[in-house]
Amino acid sequence: MTRARRFGFDVERACFALALQRLSAPGSDLQGASWLRTIECPGVGDLDLQHLYRTVGGFLAPNRAELERELFFRDRDLFSQTLDLVFIDTTSTFVWRTEESALRRRGYSRDRRPDQPQVIIALAVDRHGSPIAWESLPGNTDDRTAFTRMIETLRALSPVAREEVKRASGPVRQPDGVRVMRRLGDFEVGGLHHRYIRQAA
Repeated sequence: MTRARRFGFDVERACFALALQRLSAPGSDLQGASWLRTIECPGVGDLDLQHLYRTVGGFLAPNRAELERELFFRDRDLFSQTLDLVFIDTTSTFVWRTEESALRRRGYSRDRRPDQPQVIIALAVDRHGSPIAWESLPGNTDDRTAFTRMIETLRALSPVAREEVKRASGPVRQPDGVRVMRRLGDFEVGGLHHRYIRQAA
């Protein structure tokens, strides 16, 4: 993917450095550039802040769909070419800004900060807990809209015949802990309390 463009630095090392920093010392790219100076890791010593910016905006963002698809199929085998069970959950994170934008919107705040704009993050994992898709959505997006968006993402990722998508929280009205909310084509969308996740998987 990087051959078509001459970045002038090791993009693979920059991607690794970004992932390592997000896991070990979460923060912005600016904070990450400083943090990288405090660790010993082959190939990251020559990376500057501009390299992190160019990796995120010039490589990861435009190639996101292709990268996610390749990672998804890399972990598939003969017995897991399709997804038979997917867990989807949503959360929110607020930002210290007074003004709203297309993405930063005020909505139901899980952080109990309705005074601050936020972003909704939707994540889908397979029955083994491995992430397979994610979306960042406007902060006023409701769960139903977020689920529909995630299902569209999953359809684009893998041509499945049928997927049962279990919501990781929500109303529980059946003895087995599952409440069918609606059907979206070949997708059965249900609500599942956290305590039943292991049983469903």
